[in-house]
Amino acid sequence: MRTGNLNERAYFEKKVVTRDPDFGTETFTWVAHATAWANISESHATEFVAGSERTVTRVVKVRTRWVPGVTSDMRIRQDTSNRIFQITSMAELRKRLGYDFIV
Repeated sequence: MRTGNLNERAYFEKKVVTRDPDFGTETFTWVAHATAWANISESHATEFVAGSERTVTRVVKVRTRWVPGVTSDMRIRQDTSNRIFQITSMAELRKRLGYDFIV
C-alpha cells in the first residue's frame, strides 16, 4: 500500500446506545473511535427505475491502514466533504496491513 494514495482523513465512529432513565427509550449517538488516512473513491454506480421512482446506488471503496478495533457495525465520516458512509463489508489486507471497506 502506497502511503501517497492515502490522501484524505477518515473518522471511524461507533454507535452508542443509551437508555432514557425516565421513559426507558433508547437513543443512539455516534462517538469517535479512531482516525486514519484513507483513499476514498467511488467504485461504481447503478441507476434503475422501479415504477415511477428513480433509484441511484453508489458503491464507494475506502482503503486505510490497519486500525485496531474497527468493526463492520461502525461508520466512516469523510473529512473533506463530511459525507457519512455506513460500512457494508470489510476485508483485511494481508496480516494487519490495512483494510478495504465497501460503503
